[in-house]
Amino acid sequence: IGEGSFFECFMIGYDQPLVIPENVTYIGPDAFNSCYALGGVRLPEGLTYIGDSAFSNCENVCGELVLPTTLTYIGEFAFYLCPFDVGNLIIPEGITIINQYAFAETAFDSTLVLPSTIQTVDDYAFFGVGFDEIIIYAEQPPQLEQTPLTEGCPIYVFDNCYSVYKNWRSNDQIHKLSERGSVWYDVWYY
Repeated sequence: IGEGSFFECFMIGYDQPLVIPENVTYIGPDAFNSCYALGGVRLPEGLTYIGDSAFSNCENVCGELVLPTTLTYIGEFAFYLCPFDVGNLIIPEGITIINQYAFAETAFDSTLVLPSTIQTVDDYAFFGVGFDEIIIYAEQPPQLEQTPLTEGCPIYVFDNCYSVYKNWRSNDQIHKLSERGSVWYDVWYY
C-alpha cells in the first residue's frame, strides 16, 4: 500500500475495522494517516513494514492492535493518536527499534512486551501511554532516548539479566520475571 494512498480518506472503514489483505507486506508512510472514521485495524501475517505516520491521527480506532510476527519495521508516528483500548501491546521478535512517537498518545493500559531483539526505544515512543507493566526479553537493556517508557510501572526481565537491568533504571522499577506470578513468556516468547 503506497505512500499517502488513503490519506484523509474520511469514509474508509466508517466505524468498522479495516482488514488489510493477506498479500500486503508493505504499508507506506501516511497510507492511512487521518482516516478519522476508521474503527479498527487488522494487520496480516506477512506484513513486514509499517511506514512513518501510516495510521497516525486515526482518532476513532479502537479495539486491540495485534502486530504480525513477520513485522520488522515500525515507522515514526506510525500509530500516533490511535486510541487502541484493548489488550496488550506485544512488539514482535525482529524489531530492533521503536521509532519516535510510534505509539504515543495511544490508550494501551495493560502490558507492553518488548522482544529480545529490541536495541533502542526512541524519543517519546510511548509518550502518554499508561502501561500497567513492561516485560523486556532483551538480555541487554535497550538504549532509551527521552522519556520513552512509562515512569513508575514495574519492568520485568529474565532473572539472569536482573543485575544488568538494576543499573539501568530506578531500583524499585526492575523486577525478576519469576516474581511476576505468571509464565507469560512460555506463551509468547519463541
